[in-house]
Amino acid sequence: MNMKVRIFFLVVILSQLLTIHGAPQNPAAAAGSAAEAAAAAAAAAATGAAEMVSAGAKMTAAAIGAGAQMASKAAVGG
Repeated sequence: MNMKVRIFFLVVILSQLLTIHGAPQNPAAAAGSAAEAAAAAAAAAATGAAEMVSAGAKMTAAAIGAGAQMASKAAVGG
């Protein structure tokens, strides 16, 4: 084959490989996607933290309720 044809095919194949493996075609769009992913991760972390606090509050309330029941039974003698 002619050298120019070989180089052309090499360039085409490399560009296809880069596209398949997700190399950013538009750096600005890639930066925007990274910022969106970071914002989504922060929102998920905040939601997870709120759920943990809520679960902790529920467990604390349950423990206080159980303690009150035991104290009530002990006071009654049962």
